[in-house]
Amino acid sequence: MPNPTAQGELIRSALERAGVHARTISYIEAHGTGTELGDPIEVTGLTQAFRKDTADKGFCAVGSVKSNIGHLEAAAGIAGIGKIVLQMKNRTLVPSLHAQELNPNIPFEQTPFVVQQELEEWKRPVVELDGETREYPRMAGISSFGAGGANAHVIIKEYVPEEKMPIRVTAHHPVIIVLSAKNEERLKQQVERLLSVIEKGEVTEGNLADAAYTLQVGREAMEERLAVIAESLPKLVEKLQRFLEGHDGISELYRGQVKRNKEALSALLEDEDMEKTIAAWIGKRKYAKIVDLWVKGLAMDWSMLYGDAKPQRISLPAYPFAKERYWITDIKTKQASIESTKSVQSTDIFVDQRTPETAANISQKYRKESEDPNSEAIPSYIQNIQSHISTSVKMKKMPDISYLAAEYERIPSTMVDNQAYSKQDGTTRGTNRMRRLTDEGNE
Repeated sequence: MPNPTAQGELIRSALERAGVHARTISYIEAHGTGTELGDPIEVTGLTQAFRKDTADKGFCAVGSVKSNIGHLEAAAGIAGIGKIVLQMKNRTLVPSLHAQELNPNIPFEQTPFVVQQELEEWKRPVVELDGETREYPRMAGISSFGAGGANAHVIIKEYVPEEKMPIRVTAHHPVIIVLSAKNEERLKQQVERLLSVIEKGEVTEGNLADAAYTLQVGREAMEERLAVIAESLPKLVEKLQRFLEGHDGISELYRGQVKRNKEALSALLEDEDMEKTIAAWIGKRKYAKIVDLWVKGLAMDWSMLYGDAKPQRISLPAYPFAKERYWITDIKTKQASIESTKSVQSTDIFVDQRTPETAANISQKYRKESEDPNSEAIPSYIQNIQSHISTSVKMKKMPDISYLAAEYERIPSTMVDNQAYSKQDGTTRGTNRMRRLTDEGNE
């Protein structure tokens, strides 16, 4: 932990560099070690930094994500940032767990801070500064320390979009909705997600132009493409729903694939006058020509549609990645199946490659061992492995790894013949051998 003076100076420096008055900070994500000594030092440093701007008390919530997820070491700072961003997005302050009993070494009533113990709305603070009272954006500070001496404090401020007059969508000024994906299945998922946010009221007539602009400039254009020219929200919904139902010939809905039309577009893309042609189409509102080329692979500068009066970007669903399951257990099962198949093939080849002389030598060797009253019972998988390696060496070739792996996989589930060991008064000996084989198989 740093000393409180050094911590206070660091926080003060961050506030001054950000041009932020401490009284306008409404949340602090503390490093929060949860120790009897560490937390008081951190709160003292914070208080010293805030006191240079204000003497007010109890106006700033404080918490720590460590009460929820523990200490993530090098990732502790970024975890705290994630918490702040989510709180800003949901405009909600979440409680720190296990904080009902406060640290008696921290006099919170004498500080600007209040431990967040309940879920509540995060309201924008209304503060009077220099005789002017106004509402300030939600702002938060986050502290993070490292055992090696690293010490950081960051100020985060919510984004407040500029108020603009909504762009009216009409038959004379329609919107162009563009969607794309890696394949047709993902493209349909894109359509379903867009219809979902429309149904929830997140996309309305008032921000339809913003939604169109976001999809145009805020998404990567992929292989499978779809474009819709719509004069209103109901018309857009109708066309997208008909697309999902599998209808053809939908008015002002365009579909295409980049690879399929790559050669046909190459000549147009090399034409130096193509940009002038597109600008002319935009001026004459020939949007159908533009989207027809876009779905076939044309790289379009959508900002040309708007000039200086550009819409705003808004929050829309991200790409619907395929939910394919890749668990280690599945991989191991599939790999074992593959290796088992290979082992059968390899064994067949191995048997075919044995010379009569080699086979006779191996057979005679194990016949002698099995007839020896003092020899131990050798499990079949050990015999197979020894035989395979021995024969491979004599034939001057490397053993088949897939075959050895398949035999090795049998070790944990192989039962050793305990009766064979009892003949040698080897009950304990057999048990130890079984344990050793099992342990080796589980490594």
